[in-house]
Amino acid sequence: MIADRKIAIVTGGSGNIGQSIATALSNEGYRTAIFDRSPPSEQFGSLPKEVIFLSGDVCREEQVKRAFAELFEKEGRLDLLVNAAGISPKRDGSKRARIWEVSFEEWQNVIGVNLNGVFVTCKVATEYFLRQRSGNIVNIGSVMGFIGSTSASSNRFPYSNSGAHYCASKAAVHNLTKSLARELAEFNVRVNCIAPGAVEGGMLLLDEDQRQSVLRQLPLNSFCKARDIAEAVLFLACSDKSRAITGHTITVDGGWNMR
Repeated sequence: MIADRKIAIVTGGSGNIGQSIATALSNEGYRTAIFDRSPPSEQFGSLPKEVIFLSGDVCREEQVKRAFAELFEKEGRLDLLVNAAGISPKRDGSKRARIWEVSFEEWQNVIGVNLNGVFVTCKVATEYFLRQRSGNIVNIGSVMGFIGSTSASSNRFPYSNSGAHYCASKAAVHNLTKSLARELAEFNVRVNCIAPGAVEGGMLLLDEDQRQSVLRQLPLNSFCKARDIAEAVLFLACSDKSRAITGHTITVDGGWNMR
C-alpha cells in the first residue's frame, strides 16, 4: 500500500483515464472520491465499491468548494488531487476541429474545462493543503501540449486529431503545474503533471486510417492504456518513491514525443 487511509479526489473520474486512476488509487489504499458532472458507467469497467462519487462541474467554483468541503468534513483531511477532467471536441466523429471552424464559444468551453477547471480545483484544494502543510497535486496534461496543433495530413508527423484549442489548454496546464510547484514547495506540497500520448479508449476517437497513421509514429508501436497513466500517477502519489520530484511533466506516450 502507498498509504493507510490517505484521501484523494480525482476530477473527471467518470472518464476512461480518470476511472482507471480512481481504481488504482483505491486499490492502493486511498479513500478515493470521483468529482464529475455524471456518475461513472460500466463502459470502462466497474469501480471498487469504496469509491465515492461527488457530483459537480470543475468550472463552477461554488460546486467545487461544496464537494471538497463535504469530503474534508467526512474524512478530516485531503492528501491528493488528480485533475483528469478534460474535453477534446471532434468533427464528424473523428476529424480534428480546425481553427477556422472553432467558434469562440467552443474555444471558451475547452479552455474552461481543461485549464480553468484545473485552476479552480487546485485553488480550492490548496486551502486544505496549506492548513495541513502537506499535499500533492497531479495534473493530467497531454503530449499535444508539447507538439501543438497537428498537421492536416495523416502522412506527416506529428498527426492526431487534437485541435489547437485542446493543445493550447494542455500546454497551459503544463506551465501552471510548474508555477504552482514553485509557489507551494515551501508548504510541503508537490505539484506534477502526466502528459499522456495516444490512449486506447481515450479522447482521440480515431477511425481506422487515423489509428494506423498514429500507430506508425509510435516508436514502441503500441497505444498506451489508461492503466499506464494510472501507474504514473501512483508513482507521483507515493512520497517514498517521488519525494524529490515536483514541477515536472512526465510524458507517457510510447515515445511519440521523444525529446
